[in-house]
Amino acid sequence: MRDWGKSLKHFHDTASGMSKRYRYEALQSFSIDKLAEAVRAPDHALHKTPEVVDDLSEALHEASQDVDRATASQPERFLHGDVHRSNCAGNPVVLFDLDYSGWGPLPHDFSTIALGVHRYGWPGKYLDEFKRAYGSEAPTHSEIAPFLRLRELVTCGWVMQFAIPRAPENLQELPGRLRAIKDPSHTADPWIHAGDFAMMDSSRLRI
Repeated sequence: MRDWGKSLKHFHDTASGMSKRYRYEALQSFSIDKLAEAVRAPDHALHKTPEVVDDLSEALHEASQDVDRATASQPERFLHGDVHRSNCAGNPVVLFDLDYSGWGPLPHDFSTIALGVHRYGWPGKYLDEFKRAYGSEAPTHSEIAPFLRLRELVTCGWVMQFAIPRAPENLQELPGRLRAIKDPSHTADPWIHAGDFAMMDSSRLRI
C-alpha cells in the first residue's frame, strides 16, 4: 500500500499539466440502460424482478448528487480513475491503463482502496497506509465516503448485469449486492467475488 500511495502521488504530480478538456466520468464504465436490457433476458437472475434496476438507478442518482455536493470542497487532480492491483506493476510501482483518466475531485482515486476495506474485508490499515504514503493532501475518510458510495454502486451494477447461469460467481454475490443498494450500512457480510474488481484479492497485496 505504501508503494501504491507513493505511485498515485507521483502520477498526480506528473500529470498536472494535462489538458483540462479531459474529464473523469465516474459512471463512464457502467450503463443503467445496458443493465435494464440484460435483465430482460429470460435466463437472467433478475428477469422476474426488474424493479431492482430502478432501485439501483435511484441510488446512483442520490449518490451522484452527494458527490456533486462534495466536489465543490475538494481539490482537482488529473485522476488515474481505476487504481487497483491489476493496473499497477513494477518496483517502484507504476500505474497504467489510463482508459478512465481525466480531471476530477481527488477522493475518487482513493475510493477503490476504501471499497476494499468497506466491502471486501480488508484491514482498515490498508487505507490508512495508502493515505499516509500519499501525503498530507490525502482526503479524510469522511471526504472519501460519498465517492466510495458511488463506486460501490457501480460494482453492484456490474454484478447485477452479469448475473447469468454462465457466471455462477455473480449469482452467488447477487443477494449481498442487492442488500447494499437498499442498506449502505449493512457490511456484516463481506463481498467475496472480485470479478467486478479483480484488485480485491487482498492475499496478493503488499503493505
